[in-house]
Amino acid sequence: MSAKHTALEVADEIIRLSLRDEIPVTPMQIQKLTYFSHAWMLGLGYAPLFQDAVESWQFGPVIRSVYHSLKHFGSAPVRRRLRREDTVFDETERRVIESVWSQYGHIDGVTLSGMTHAEGSPWQQVYTKDKRSQIIHNHLIRDYYAAIFERYRAHAKA
Repeated sequence: MSAKHTALEVADEIIRLSLRDEIPVTPMQIQKLTYFSHAWMLGLGYAPLFQDAVESWQFGPVIRSVYHSLKHFGSAPVRRRLRREDTVFDETERRVIESVWSQYGHIDGVTLSGMTHAEGSPWQQVYTKDKRSQIIHNHLIRDYYAAIFERYRAHAKA
């Protein structure tokens, strides 16, 4: 299954939700929320949300196109959309992005970055200080987040 979207479209949707809810977000937050949206799509068994590669950088998973589109904001909140038109997401994609926004949108970028560094996380599996830009393959992301989801389901049934 291939992705229908770009990471910039997903990042723009995160910004749209931020502006709608009047909750400012920084580039680091947008980067991590875009990653989590993709990760949960994979972990829940759906097709990849976007086609861009996810890379392991020092502060966690990074999508290069999102990084370059937002880097001029520095650590300041992003107060404008990246695109002029809305992207059409299907119901599942929209539900996952909005769930990620509602669960993680209020969390600062440093904390979100820390969450991506958990023991056994896809980032932790591939990151090395001497090779900072390794690709985090979708199968690693899928397996990790599917396992989290399964633990949650098992706990909810208990």
